[in-house]
Amino acid sequence: MPEMLLHWSPRSPFVRKVMIAAHECGLADRIERVRTVVAAATPNIELMKENPQSRLPTLRLADGTVVYDSPVICEYFDTLHGGAKLFPESFPERLVALRRQSLGDGGTARAAERRRGTKSDVVDEYDEHIRGARRWPQLRDGRVLCVRVLGVIRG
Repeated sequence: MPEMLLHWSPRSPFVRKVMIAAHECGLADRIERVRTVVAAATPNIELMKENPQSRLPTLRLADGTVVYDSPVICEYFDTLHGGAKLFPESFPERLVALRRQSLGDGGTARAAERRRGTKSDVVDEYDEHIRGARRWPQLRDGRVLCVRVLGVIRG
C-alpha cells in the first residue's frame, strides 16, 4: 500500500529526478503517482490546495504533510532509508553534493525554458557566458549532473 502520493508529469525533468531518487533509496513502491497537469499561465486550483506554487513535483505523506520542490523531496527520501546516502551528512562532502545539485537544477530549468520557448535575453547572455567558460570544473560537474541527475551527487 503506497505511503506517499506524488503529483507528477512525465514531461517534468524535476519529477524524473525525484523518481530516480525514489528508486535509488528503494522507495518507489511506497509512492502512488497521480498524473497532474500544471501550466505556467493557468494554475491548477486542486494542486494549489497542497502546494500554493502549483508546481510539480509535489509529495503528500500519509499524515497529510506536503513536501514540494525536488531538492527538498530528494533530501526527504534520503532520510527514509539505511543505505548509502545521496547527500553526505558531513561537510565539505555535503556542500559539494548540494552545490552539484544546484548546478544540475539550474541547467535543467534553462533546458525547460528552451523547450517551452520561454527563454529570456538573460538566458541567452548566460548561455553565451557558459560557452566561454567550459574549462570550469564546477561547470563540467553541473553538465554531468544534468545528464546523470543524482548519480554525481553520490560520487
